[in-house]
Amino acid sequence: MRKTVRVLIVFIFIILFIFCIISALKYRNQVKNLSLQNIELMKEVNTLKVTNSKKHLIDIELEKCINNDYSTAGMTNCVDTSANEWTKEIEKYYSLLEKVMTKEQFKALQNSQKFWEKYKQAQSNVNKSVFDNIQGTMYINILASEQMNIIKQRARELENLYYFCSKK
Repeated sequence: MRKTVRVLIVFIFIILFIFCIISALKYRNQVKNLSLQNIELMKEVNTLKVTNSKKHLIDIELEKCINNDYSTAGMTNCVDTSANEWTKEIEKYYSLLEKVMTKEQFKALQNSQKFWEKYKQAQSNVNKSVFDNIQGTMYINILASEQMNIIKQRARELENLYYFCSKK
């Protein structure tokens, strides 16, 4: 009887040992798959960082424009032209996103865009109230630049969204 109990106990330990090994192998494969997914995600994030760290053509054209006419009026005109180009980028990516997003996603984007338009207007009002009361012509350029940066930031946000949505 004692021998049977010992054999049974050994058998149970062997079964438990095998179960532990199988569980460990499954866990290892799950961790490996998660690691591979994380690596892919990091590649995407790094690609996005590289994309955003490169100078955009609009920024390059802005620098050229300012280098050609660095008067206050000239710089303001350059920045206004750049802001108009960034607005076109917003429109471009908004249209592209409509094609790649689900209806629910695009509805959320439409809602976000409405709130962004309100934010842009409110922030523009704040910027004007601050810079219109400061003496010196350079603040005209700073105001124009601040207004353009609001638009540029939104354009880059939509570009990033398009990058991820089009990866499906």
